[in-house]
Amino acid sequence: CSGNICRSPMAAAVLRDRLERLGRSDVEVSSAGTLGIVGETAEPLAARVAGEAGYDLSSHRSRALGGAAVRGADLVLVMEESHAAEVRELAKSDVPIFLVGSFLDRAGRETRSPEIDDPMGRDEEAFRECLRTIEEAVDRFVEEMIDSDPSAGPGSPAEQRFFAAIGDPILKARGGAPGLTSLEFHMVDSWWKRRWPLWLVLEALTEAEADWPRGEAPRGFIHSVAREVDRRAREAGLEGSSIASRRGGGGGDPEESLEDLAGDLRAAARRVGGAHPRLRETLRSAARALGSRSAAPADSDAQIRKWREAVVAAARESLPLGALEQFEADERGRLRGLSGRLSPGATDETLQRLVEDRLLAYFDLPRVGLLDAGAGSRDRGSA
Repeated sequence: CSGNICRSPMAAAVLRDRLERLGRSDVEVSSAGTLGIVGETAEPLAARVAGEAGYDLSSHRSRALGGAAVRGADLVLVMEESHAAEVRELAKSDVPIFLVGSFLDRAGRETRSPEIDDPMGRDEEAFRECLRTIEEAVDRFVEEMIDSDPSAGPGSPAEQRFFAAIGDPILKARGGAPGLTSLEFHMVDSWWKRRWPLWLVLEALTEAEADWPRGEAPRGFIHSVAREVDRRAREAGLEGSSIASRRGGGGGDPEESLEDLAGDLRAAARRVGGAHPRLRETLRSAARALGSRSAAPADSDAQIRKWREAVVAAARESLPLGALEQFEADERGRLRGLSGRLSPGATDETLQRLVEDRLLAYFDLPRVGLLDAGAGSRDRGSA
């Protein structure tokens, strides 16, 4: 939890309490501030209000947020966008960062900002209201993010619930045959692995369904849903929207977005370094091609598909012996655990997509062309 003076220790105390109630001793919670204050006790009014509600802040001592702590975290909760910006600067990594207030329910988010104001200098009621808001948001966070933890294992009940809750409305909205297409499964899987809150995806799905022209192919619908998910994720202060959505459909400049992708590829080449020369040179070549602005925007999809294939091929050759076989075995296990979610005949194509994602993640490479990767004819027509 990252915040200043009083909100961070209150949020940390609430989260510890909820985890204790769940018996989740495997989750560690720590609190630090962005002002660099060290060794201070909790603000007296915050400690009193928290104590009245059953949270003990007597042992709290302030800590300054540091880059090592951020990089060692599985995720970071912040109170304000300014905190998120500072955490991103410190992290220099893709650690998930969430505004605590983004987990308020829809009614709460319509009447309150996802940024939780600091009550310092105000009366006791302001502190109570701050704590109530934190409790509401943390309760939703625990329900969505802790009780539905992707680390619970392949085919776990939490994963099954996530896929069913999202997959069933997709099938109903597009009126296709039973089972998700490979592309649809891949997108739902990416939201699961990025730990997007279920409520956010469902609200995006409802919005996309309302605006979707009936009769379009399933591929068009999942593109619409993906763009809406990414838009809402950005508004909620979540990091890691898909490159495909950033690149198109959001009203931005396609050439500018290709330059962003080229920058990501150059950074990846620097991370790879001399240990994998072929992969490094492929990343550099892809960055030069995509950042050249020489092709018409209409050609960008084809370019991205081409370079994804080249990057994946170079990554395959750079893997340690036996790693690819292990990726395939792991993902086959996941697909067995999620049996019934895929449309007939989509398993092999989905497996290819998932293994390619594992390759990119292994070398910390950009998720190039997520919506287009490995797309076959089943995704282009009706299911």
